[in-house]
Amino acid sequence: MNNVYEKTIFLLDKLYNIQKTNYLKYKKKYKKNLLLLKFETLVQDTDIEINKIEKFLNLKKSSFTQLEIKKQNGNRDNLFSIRKNRRDKIIHNISDKYKQKLIKLEKLYKKK
Repeated sequence: MNNVYEKTIFLLDKLYNIQKTNYLKYKKKYKKNLLLLKFETLVQDTDIEINKIEKFLNLKKSSFTQLEIKKQNGNRDNLFSIRKNRRDKIIHNISDKYKQKLIKLEKLYKKK
């Protein structure tokens, strides 16, 4: 596995499986203490996600929160076209085995 893209896909697949196992394990025990957020949603709809976090933690956001959102480029535009170009480049440079793994991971990500 000399290809950087294939290594990344391999590691993402491993990471997904570990996280899934841990989530299922802790979901039963600490259901009320777990909040799942998608990174993509967090950076595109930051204000909505911050409101969910506020409710979950029973806290209020401060003026610092808004400053930090601006600093971290929150509420970003959808960068679908850029991601599609990068995905096409990756697909072009990996073997069929890793194409299938990548497609599987994409489906799992979109599903949730």
